[in-house]
Amino acid sequence: MTRRPKMHLVAYLRTNSTASYAGGWRHPAAPLDDVWSPERYQSLARLLENACFDAGFFADNLALPDLYKGRIDDYIGRGGQASLLDPMIALPIMAAATTRLGLGATLSTTFNEPYHLARSLGSLDLVSGGRAAWNIVSSTMDCEARNFGLPAMPDKETRYDRADDVLEACTKLWDSWDAEALVMDRGSGVFADTSRIRAADHDGPFVRVKGPLGIPRSPQGQPVLMQAGSSPRALPLAIAAAAAVPRR
Repeated sequence: MTRRPKMHLVAYLRTNSTASYAGGWRHPAAPLDDVWSPERYQSLARLLENACFDAGFFADNLALPDLYKGRIDDYIGRGGQASLLDPMIALPIMAAATTRLGLGATLSTTFNEPYHLARSLGSLDLVSGGRAAWNIVSSTMDCEARNFGLPAMPDKETRYDRADDVLEACTKLWDSWDAEALVMDRGSGVFADTSRIRAADHDGPFVRVKGPLGIPRSPQGQPVLMQAGSSPRALPLAIAAAAAVPRR
């Protein structure tokens, strides 16, 4: 008997009053005053889990886009897909309200260092019981670059070369603790078996990190990796690293 493939559902989310349709916030039934309320994200998480979604992930960027005439008026002035809250604040709230839902964050390899990424995502993976996911992106807009001291965004090849390097460093950091390293044995007084904790010692073309990571290994070893790029340069990263590649 041929097994029918299963459809996997992952919700596209924003920490805003709307996620996809820019004018959705104007609908009379759209709530506008709860974007910063924990109850909003708890309710959203329960809704997705009860609807049998595998996961939800928050899209994000690191600037208010000025893509139209070099101004933010159209994008944020008329209610575009801006992120009004750091998704890494919302996701632990959603973790506390659910037991099965995967929890994804979009985090840039262009303007984040590996240790910060590995620690934040590893922490989310731990508190959620192994349900964290990382949507790996390289930032694309010059307005993001200007928020990090650069006049313009590096070229695509450079951004993806850095993404490869950052991901390799993060993987080494997540692997710096063995699963049995955290002992917590009151009788012997051994809290952690340091023979099972090692340095990452990553020395790449873009990033360096010594390690080990300051948090133990998560239940699934590392977060699930997502990568949505479809360009010739992005596809190798998706094929090599990602467990989930959203279809458009």
